[in-house]
Amino acid sequence: MARVGVLIAVLAACGAPPRDAIDAGFLPDASADAAVDMLGVSSVYMCSHDRLYRLDADTLELQPFPPFFVAGTSEGMMDIAVDQYGRIFGVSETALYRISTASGHAAIVGPLDRTLTGLSFVPAALLGQTGEDVLVATRGIDDALFRIDPATGDVTQLGFLGQGFKASDLVAVTGFGTAVSVFGSPTANIDRLVRVSAPSVEGTSVGQIGFDRVSGLAFWKGRLLGVTFTGNILRIDPATGKGTLERTGLPSLYGAAVTTAAPLQ
Repeated sequence: MARVGVLIAVLAACGAPPRDAIDAGFLPDASADAAVDMLGVSSVYMCSHDRLYRLDADTLELQPFPPFFVAGTSEGMMDIAVDQYGRIFGVSETALYRISTASGHAAIVGPLDRTLTGLSFVPAALLGQTGEDVLVATRGIDDALFRIDPATGDVTQLGFLGQGFKASDLVAVTGFGTAVSVFGSPTANIDRLVRVSAPSVEGTSVGQIGFDRVSGLAFWKGRLLGVTFTGNILRIDPATGKGTLERTGLPSLYGAAVTTAAPLQ
């Protein structure tokens, strides 16, 4: 999500999860030998404030899931992220959640000590590190980037994009790199595409997207996609930042996500 008011394998034989874990759409904690969630790694996901959607990247049709939360719950999802194993996480204004790829329901992981509005897993190598994907978040009011512990919800500061931008959403895929949608600058309140070069988290402006209220980014088979609060899906040129309207008339979309192992072609 950008701001408030202001983007494959079967379940591995090495230790299949219990039947009830599969039915719930959850997998055991990921490790080098963990099973991979086929649903999580084979699709583009998007979210509104109240539910998850699976996107057909060829037709741009959205398949809605049931609501994240039971009726009467005041929580709403700000953005989502998918790791290399296909596990989906989301943030509300107050907490980190794990989201079922089977039911779309959200289960709390832990509280957050600050409001975060953008979310993506980033391959560790793109941050000059080793090991598991890193869950990175933005907060939509400045250029700060934060790291979230996906097991607890604990938040630590990672760095700054720089250049006076306000970071909206980000997407990171092995072989593609990291792209961030930002708005605001020292001279204009416009949406731009920024690229981040490993291992730094400092951003370099690519160009204006040409649409405002860009709330989410995703990457799939060579295409960089953006979504907006106004219910649009955009195709964004990674080389120029220019966005092209691909679909409109959708629900207000707060975020988008893909696995960090998304296909490049």
